[in-house]
Amino acid sequence: MPSRDPVQRFPDILAAISHIEEFTWGLSAQTFAANDQVIFAVKYALTIIREAATKLGDVAPGLRPDVPWREIRLGNRLAALSHRTP
Repeated sequence: MPSRDPVQRFPDILAAISHIEEFTWGLSAQTFAANDQVIFAVKYALTIIREAATKLGDVAPGLRPDVPWREIRLGNRLAALSHRTP
């Protein structure tokens, strides 16, 4: 579960990445696509990453300047759009 502590947000991101690696270890693209539980778990972990990256704000580039923080944060907007009904 993501932390409310701003200092803990970066480790939350690292933990979510580790979970994604654990959930998908050894899966082919076809096996992954056929497993709704794994897809749901990975989507949840990506949500944690996006939310934590957003809450890190201007601190994020100082932690890892090589990470495309803007694109990660933009994922929040894209996810919100994908959940809207026409």
